[in-house]
Amino acid sequence: MAISFGNKINQNDVLNQDGSALKKAINSFSDSPVFASEPIEQKPINDMEPSITSPSPINGYGSGGEETPMPETASTTPQAEQHPSPHFFSAGGIGKRIAGVIGDALLLANGRYPLYLPAVMEHNRRIDQQNAQQQQRDFSNNLATSKLNQQQANMADKAAKPQYHFGADGRVLSLNPMTGEATQIRDPDMPLPSEHERMISHIVNLPANDPERKAIERLLFKNK
Repeated sequence: MAISFGNKINQNDVLNQDGSALKKAINSFSDSPVFASEPIEQKPINDMEPSITSPSPINGYGSGGEETPMPETASTTPQAEQHPSPHFFSAGGIGKRIAGVIGDALLLANGRYPLYLPAVMEHNRRIDQQNAQQQQRDFSNNLATSKLNQQQANMADKAAKPQYHFGADGRVLSLNPMTGEATQIRDPDMPLPSEHERMISHIVNLPANDPERKAIERLLFKNK
């Protein structure tokens, strides 16, 4: 016994509708240039229009042997190397700092100690300490170098000055350290001797058996 539910659907009509829809889809694909069944007409190589990007004749000569101007090419000068900026979540990136601050806020909200901010503060403290130590070392090195240069300059100045040697007989010798020559002079700090002093110095420096000295001694003793 067949039970009818309203209008009975004809199965043949449904199949016919599906077949017509499938044919329309196949025809639309065949009409599309992407799925065209006919081969695309290709032009001969000689009939092809010259392309802007086609290679130029070798050594700047055309087919007729005449020199043709070479096309201008872009400059081959290498551009300055650009260093990429740090990644968002890489070391030094702003993303890492934001994540650290958010993590510290969550730790504080749960009653725990923060981790990121103390680590950053300790890192900055070590960097400042290293910079201060480096500055102190540089200052000490500069000070030691300055003192050494001053000592060397003083020694060179002292070595260049004449050296005075005082004899037991009142003579003063000047020794030139640069040449090693000795010169008999007086003490440069003492005033010039008078005529009487020069005469006495002349007599004293004469040998004991010198006739002039004996004559002067006899004259002096006779007056006494």
